[in-house]
Amino acid sequence: MTAMLTVLSTTGIVALSTFGAAVSYLLHRVKKASVVVAVAVLAAMLALNTLAFYATFVRHDTLSVNTTGSLIVDPPGVLVAELIVGLAFLVAVYSAGYMEEDPHGAYYPLLLLFTGSMVGMCYTQNILLMLLFLEISSFFSAVLVLYGERGKEALRAAVIYLAVSILESIFVIAGLFVVVSSLGMSLAHIASVNVHTLYSTKISGNAAFLAGLLFMLGFGTKASLFPFGLIWLPPAHSEAPAPVSCLLSGVMIKTGFLAMLRCLHPLSFSCSYSMVQTLMLLTLLSTVTGCIGMMVEKDVKRILAFSSIVQMGYVVLGVIYVLAMPLGLSSEYAVKGMEGCFYHIVNHSILKPLLFMVSGVFWRSLRVRDYRKLAGAARRAPLPVALWFLAAISLGGLFWPTAAFMSKHLVLECCKSFFLDPLTLKVEVLGVYGLYGLIYFIAALVTFITLMNVGIHALSRPSQPSCEFRRPSAAMLIPMVVLAVLCILAGAPGKSYISRAVSEVAEYYLSIMEGGGA
Repeated sequence: MTAMLTVLSTTGIVALSTFGAAVSYLLHRVKKASVVVAVAVLAAMLALNTLAFYATFVRHDTLSVNTTGSLIVDPPGVLVAELIVGLAFLVAVYSAGYMEEDPHGAYYPLLLLFTGSMVGMCYTQNILLMLLFLEISSFFSAVLVLYGERGKEALRAAVIYLAVSILESIFVIAGLFVVVSSLGMSLAHIASVNVHTLYSTKISGNAAFLAGLLFMLGFGTKASLFPFGLIWLPPAHSEAPAPVSCLLSGVMIKTGFLAMLRCLHPLSFSCSYSMVQTLMLLTLLSTVTGCIGMMVEKDVKRILAFSSIVQMGYVVLGVIYVLAMPLGLSSEYAVKGMEGCFYHIVNHSILKPLLFMVSGVFWRSLRVRDYRKLAGAARRAPLPVALWFLAAISLGGLFWPTAAFMSKHLVLECCKSFFLDPLTLKVEVLGVYGLYGLIYFIAALVTFITLMNVGIHALSRPSQPSCEFRRPSAAMLIPMVVLAVLCILAGAPGKSYISRAVSEVAEYYLSIMEGGGA
C-alpha cells in the first residue's frame, strides 16, 4: 500500500505541474490569479513529494519500482525532488514581489513546467527519458531566462544555453550507442537502456570508460562540470531574473549531477581507475576556473554563478570516493564522501538561492549589479544585507557550526585522512591535507572572502546622494527569511533530518557497491 501511494504521489507531481501550468496560463490576464494558482499547485506538489520523502526517510521503505522499466523511487531521487519542489514553492512566492511590475505572460506556467520536468528526471531510471526530461527543463528554463532585465544579454545567454544543451544531448546519445554496441544489442533497443541495465550487465572496461566519459560530458555539463559547464552557466544564471537564477543554481544543476551519478556508478565497476582519474581532473579544473571567475568578476550575479561551479566541485569530489571503491578504497571513506556530497547538495540548495534572492533585492531596489556600487545598501535594506552575510559565512564553510562547514568537513576529511593520487591512484596516508584537500580549502577561502567583500561594500557609506530606493515587498522577504532559518538549522550540531537523509543516501549506494551492483 505504501509503495502504491509513493508511486501515485511521484507520478502525480509531474501531471499536476502540467495541469497547473495550463490553468495558470488561462488565468494569466486576471490580476494575481496566475500567481495564486502557481503557489497553490506547488504547495500541492510539495505535499505529494513529502509523502514519498516520508516513506523513504522516515518509514525507510526504500523502493526501486519497476526496475526493468522507467520509474525509480530511491533515496537520492526523493531527496533531490524534495529540494526542487520546496525551493520552487518559495521562488513562486518571491516572484510575486519580484515580478510585480512586469507583465507575467507565461512566466508562472513556465515555472510550473520547469519544476515538473526536473522532478520527472529524479524519478526515472531510463537514460533516454532522463535526457528528455533534462532537455525539456532546459527549454523551459531558457525561455524563463528571456524574462531577464537586460534584454540583449538575456537573449544571448538563452541561445548559448540551448546550444550547449544540444551538445549535451549528442554526448549522452553517443554514450548510449556505446552501451548498446558493447552489449551486442541492436540500435532499436537504445530507448530501453536504463540504469538497471548498466548494473545487471557486464560492459568491457574500454567501452565502459568511453560511455562514462560521454555521460560526464553530457549530464556533467548540466552539473556545471568543466569544460562546457563554464560556457552556459555564468551567462544563463546571471542574466535570468533572480527567482529563475535561484532554481537554475539551487536545483537545476543538481538534476544534471544526479543523472550523471546514476550512469557513472554502475559503470565504475568496470573502469573505476580511468573514471576516477578523469573525473578528478575535470572537477579540479572546474573548481580552479570557478575560483578565478569569482575573483575577477564585479557583477554580483556572475560572482554567484561562478561560485556555483566551485561548490559543485565539492559535490563531485564526494562522489569520487564511492566510485573508487572497486579499487579497494575503504567503505568508511566512501560513506563519508557520499554523505558530504548530498549534505552539500542540500546546503547549496538553501544558501545559493538565498544569495540570489538578496541580489534580486539589490537590483529591484537599487538597480545595481556591480558590487562596487552597493554603498549604502545596508542602510536602506538592512535585513537583506544581514541575510547576505549569514549565507556568505555559511557557504564559505570555514567556521563551525555553519551549514557548509558540516558538509565540506565530511568531504575534506577524506582528503585529510588519505591522498588519492590522480596519476597512480595510490592511497597514501598523510598527516596533513593532500593536494586536493588543499585546493578545496583554498576554494572555500576564496568563496568566503569574495562574498564577504560584496557585503562589506554594501555596509560602506555612499559617496554621492542616494538614488531612488524601492523597499522590497513582504513576498520577497518571507522566502528569504525561511531560507535563512533553514540555513541555521542545516548547520545545527547533532542528528537532524538532513543528516539522517544524507546518511541513508550514502548507505543506499554502499549497499549497491557491496552487493556488486543493483
